[in-house]
Amino acid sequence: MTRPTVLALDTLDDRAQVRAALSHLLPTERVDFLDWCLDFARAVVAPPVRTLFASAVADRPRMARQVRAATFGDRDADARLTNEIYLDLCTLSHNWGVEFLPLLLEMEVWAKRRTVTPPAVAASSWARQSARPTPSVSPGTPARTTGSSG
Repeated sequence: MTRPTVLALDTLDDRAQVRAALSHLLPTERVDFLDWCLDFARAVVAPPVRTLFASAVADRPRMARQVRAATFGDRDADARLTNEIYLDLCTLSHNWGVEFLPLLLEMEVWAKRRTVTPPAVAASSWARQSARPTPSVSPGTPARTTGSSG
């Protein structure tokens, strides 16, 4: 059994990089990205569920206040928003079995201001990619080489 990518990418450095990538997005874009992730999850979770719970989505009025405060320069609100969305992404992976890697790849697309992939297209693309055999070396592990011992 392979390790879920959320566990393979769960290091302090990776967390800091994810947080930095999220902070490259405007507060409204972060919420839009979370909505994209929820749509992606709806497309890949089997059996399909009608509603995926994420804390940021559950309380939209509070989220709107947080986005407004972050937009107008409240650094604490901005940090809370980023952390909350990061935790929601982890919740999608841990509780719903959504692979973390395609979410991170799409976040990179958003942060670099490229064309956003429709969630259904990303889900079918990820399903095809994940069907391929993957190397047994986990991220961050140097590949072993064999050499002569003499």
